[in-house]
Amino acid sequence: MAWKADNVRTVLFPVGQPPEVLDVWKLLGVGEPDQYQRRVGVTGIGQASGGGVLLLVQAGRVELRMQNVDPEEGPQLIEDPSAQLKTVYELTLKLLEELMVTRLACAADLVEPQDTAAEAAGRVASALPGLKLPAGASDVVFQLNVKRYFSSGAVEMNRVCKWGTATQQLMHVEITPTGGQAPVLLRQREVVTLGLDINTAPQSTAIPRVMAKLLLDELYAETTKLLKDGISVLLR
Repeated sequence: MAWKADNVRTVLFPVGQPPEVLDVWKLLGVGEPDQYQRRVGVTGIGQASGGGVLLLVQAGRVELRMQNVDPEEGPQLIEDPSAQLKTVYELTLKLLEELMVTRLACAADLVEPQDTAAEAAGRVASALPGLKLPAGASDVVFQLNVKRYFSSGAVEMNRVCKWGTATQQLMHVEITPTGGQAPVLLRQREVVTLGLDINTAPQSTAIPRVMAKLLLDELYAETTKLLKDGISVLLR
């Protein structure tokens, strides 16, 4: 399938107190963030490259995300998810130089636009051999986790894949001194979706830095294969 992406990302589960977001940001070596803010439950958010790099730091979790945000048009699809996944993987290696973690993940929210909901359902069926959908099926969701061990044999890998269909809408709401106006629909599209969440099984102790990098290498490679070859990767 010709996948595009809403975002691709890595998630680290660091040991101890949550680090300061600006300290983590400096490890990336991408210059100063365009934006920085704090909010409830989140230590900080850094953003750069016109919204291309997003870093979220909160208790027990550091997420590094690549996305495509146009200042005028809003969120846009990533045309080459593989290239952006490679970028976020390389940046995450820099974080692992300093952060000790108990768990890691590579993930992506992939989409393939379709003309109609029926076409979207048909594409899901064609991507999953043996799956037969009733005529007129919509709001399709099919999820599974096929586990395997990393090459070291010491850590288990979760390979969570979720296929589905959705109607995506972009709304505009203008806030005025007298209150909000009725939302205006700017864009609507039918899509096939594939959510990938490839991660290490939970454990209570910190992973040595050298091993963490090796695990990330395999997570990245597995996510890339799934992006390219779909469910056939799980059937091997």
